[in-house]
Amino acid sequence: MLRCEVETLGYPRAALFSFATAVLVYNTYAVVQASLRAAHGSDVIEEKLSDYHLMSDVAATYIGMDIAIPEACWEPYRTMPVGSFAKAMIKLAHRVKLARYPKKKRGPKKPQPKKKSGRRNHHISTARLLLKRREKTP
Repeated sequence: MLRCEVETLGYPRAALFSFATAVLVYNTYAVVQASLRAAHGSDVIEEKLSDYHLMSDVAATYIGMDIAIPEACWEPYRTMPVGSFAKAMIKLAHRVKLARYPKKKRGPKKPQPKKKSGRRNHHISTARLLLKRREKTP
């Protein structure tokens, strides 16, 4: 969702709309991250939370929530003052089970095995074989 540069958007208004959408999505992501940091601590979020798994779960859950939860349930969040909204987000962030979104640490890279031979291609050309035959015959 954060990819705002799309090659097919040759029209300035479409490109501007795409950029504005990306900025909106990033701001939403930043609010979620700030709420999680406030609830669980900055170090825990940096070390243990996988952004990929979290956003994948949000994308998968959003469609069902859009269908199952009526529009009226979202109204209090739209009219809520900023301070109350921040407190509500932190309260919800306390309910997030971080174990569902583990960050996987990459292990050390294995060194490439050493080459046994410098030749990769063991092909012998037909012309070379014919030349050797001619040299052997008197």
